[in-house]
Amino acid sequence: FIVLVAFIALAFAQTKPSFPTNYHATISETEITSRGNVTISKGAEWFSASDQAIRIQGTLQGISVENIDLFKTQKQYIVENGQCQSRSLQGQYGDPLSIISAASYVGKATIDGKSTELWSFKQGSSLSVNIYAAGNAPVRVTFMQNGNGAQIDYHTFDTSVSSSDFTPPSSCSSDAKATAFKGTSASYYLGQIAA
Repeated sequence: FIVLVAFIALAFAQTKPSFPTNYHATISETEITSRGNVTISKGAEWFSASDQAIRIQGTLQGISVENIDLFKTQKQYIVENGQCQSRSLQGQYGDPLSIISAASYVGKATIDGKSTELWSFKQGSSLSVNIYAAGNAPVRVTFMQNGNGAQIDYHTFDTSVSSSDFTPPSSCSSDAKATAFKGTSASYYLGQIAA
């Protein structure tokens, strides 16, 4: 009897999605902050564990913005309407999809008419991450930490990533330009999103 119950439980156990460690996605992202919510539309992101690099671009508050984080060199580039600002980057590479390894299955959910499986991770009362997946593709990720957070909606998802995707634009080649550029609230928020 115990073997039969164990077999039935195993048959109904959910298999966690297996996300690639290098990927490209088209996205929309809403940041939830104490200063108010901001949304990146027409967005795209590239993550590469092998290159230790992240690139996010899109339209934020009507402004074309791009953020490139290069963790091997500890350098961050923020490009706003073609002007570049660079600064030192603190911390280590991290991919929001990697939290799936610690997440627990919650159940099925429908996101924008698409059937998904919901996986959740909580750490005390300060951190909550929900990953909605259809097979091995993310559909939505939400995370909240101490009142701030984000919702990322994935429109396409693939493994077409190369090291050249993380090359800063030519406008970032001069430290003088980077120092002179002051940035706006759009560049501030993009820096916060990637930080």
